Formats: sequence, C-alpha cells, structure tokens
Amino acid sequence: MAWKQIITYTRPNTGVPWAMLDNSCKDHIVSTYEDTGKSVSFTSVLSADGLTLTRTRTFDSEASFNEYRNDSVIRNTSNDITSYNSDNSITKTSQTGDL
Repeated sequence: MAWKQIITYTRPNTGVPWAMLDNSCKDHIVSTYEDTGKSVSFTSVLSADGLTLTRTRTFDSEASFNEYRNDSVIRNTSNDITSYNSDNSITKTSQTGDL
C-alpha cells in the first residue's frame, strides 16, 4: 500500500529564501529511492502568495518510507533544514501515512 509524506512550510515573507537540498542529497534520493521505485512521486507546490510551500512524496510502501525516514543522509539534511527554518522563522507541519 502506498505511503505518503506531506510537508508544508510557511515563511514570514517572500524575502526569506526556502531551505534547499544540496546536490549530493538530491542525487542520493534519486539513486536510492526514485530509481529503485521506492519513491514513486514527488511534487512541490508554491501558494499563490508565495508564503507556503507544500512538498508531497509518495512511497510504494510504509517500509520504503521508514527506510527513507531513517536514512542517515536524509536525517542529516533534515536536521540542517530544521535549523535553517528555525533561524529564519519558517514553520513546518507534516502528515504521514496512508493519506
């Protein structure tokens, strides 16, 4: 059964840049999850006012999601993004599951 992660970020104004993944993390996601079929889709949608960014990643199974969530490369990058967001007043909400 497919498993989905929806993360919504909200920034205080459009002058605050979004945190971005570095190329090595992007490459890791592609080779480890997308090319293997574990991550079956990814979308990134910016709201009309430019203040809210919603990223949705769908996995082929809960097991693949758990592998992604526990991946050290993903965890380290996530920690960096969390610090950046905190320093720049960007909030995050997330939903995960069979959505």
